Amino acid sequence: MNSEKKWRHDFYTANNWRCWFCGIELLGKGNELNAPTVDHLLPWSRGGRNGEDNLVAACKSCNSRKHNMTLEEYRLYMSKARRAAILIQQALSLYQTPFDDALSNAELWLLEQHDVTFYGEQVNSSQMLP
Repeated sequence: MNSEKKWRHDFYTANNWRCWFCGIELLGKGNELNAPTVDHLLPWSRGGRNGEDNLVAACKSCNSRKHNMTLEEYRLYMSKARRAAILIQQALSLYQTPFDDALSNAELWLLEQHDVTFYGEQVNSSQMLP
């Protein structure tokens, strides 16, 4: 085993072969979404370096999604994406109500309803988001 492969193997082993972001087991190969990658918490392109405190094991999916965001930017991005998903799920649950026609296109309906307040918007965001 060459030194690069050994370093990666030891690195993933030290990280329990889990993605630092989503916790998925890093078992994939090549282009599979759960393939192991090394991510810079502060991206190389933004001044991050290869120190142990800046490197984490990440699945290909999380690493690709994070791209060159800082950890704080990625956390904000993911919380907004999660909140949007919650709101869409809530809107889709209304599909069984008299709003059937309006909700046939949930995205359009959400954009048009300026005065609708969803349950998720009323509760403390810390209760909804991890």
